[in-house]
Amino acid sequence: MANKNKRKFWASVKAFVLKSKTLLEFLALIGLLVYLWHVWVNWQTWFFGESLIKIPYNVAERGQLGDTYGPMSALFSGLAFLGVLYTVYLQISDNSRDSFETNFFRIMDIWRDYVKGVVLPDNITGKSLQSNAVIEHVYLMLWYNLQLDEAGEKVETLESFKHGYSCARNARPEIMDAYFRLLYHTFRFAAKSPVWDKESYTDIVRAALSPGELVLLAFNGLTDEYEGGKFKKYIIQFHLLKHLAGGFKKMLIEGKEYPAEAFND
Repeated sequence: MANKNKRKFWASVKAFVLKSKTLLEFLALIGLLVYLWHVWVNWQTWFFGESLIKIPYNVAERGQLGDTYGPMSALFSGLAFLGVLYTVYLQISDNSRDSFETNFFRIMDIWRDYVKGVVLPDNITGKSLQSNAVIEHVYLMLWYNLQLDEAGEKVETLESFKHGYSCARNARPEIMDAYFRLLYHTFRFAAKSPVWDKESYTDIVRAALSPGELVLLAFNGLTDEYEGGKFKKYIIQFHLLKHLAGGFKKMLIEGKEYPAEAFND
């Protein structure tokens, strides 16, 4: 719980800084200049016994006073140069963010379009399942293929669900293969991006996953097929199982299949 609160705190701090970046930069610059001026005046008083801000009437003395402030001019010139460099850095960062957003949502759209275009003929009813209904059909197949006990009742254990998922996945490989590969590459792209608030984008994808999809995703991460073995680290990094049903969450944690981080705990 402490780690969860800490992550929320820093996330809120980052969001505030991002929204108030221009104001904070301005205040920081003003504060720095006031501080440097204060230090400079105090240094003169300590070194010369009095402040050199007093303007002498003698021309030669005025020249000496101007020479005294030469290092201060160099300092402000240096600060101005650093300001230019920082402006360039912000422009590069903005360009990187624009590029990230464009490509991230493009990959996400490819995944969504794939799901919308999936069609599965139903030989029993003669009708076809489409879009998310196909994925939910695979999820129902997981339940249908659970192991049975001696009395013929379905066993709801971790190993039984692993077996059910394996059967459902192998029954529709042409669907699940592309589905998980596209989803995997969406999170892989985000993970490799330098954007620091990437989770605010991956949370959008996580929110679009149905309860059934979350279950399929959780058990996919426990396999070596369809990018499962590689996918698990992103499931953990981006807390993709945060909204997983409590029974499955307890089962996976007690079975030590996923750390609490995967559930954002």
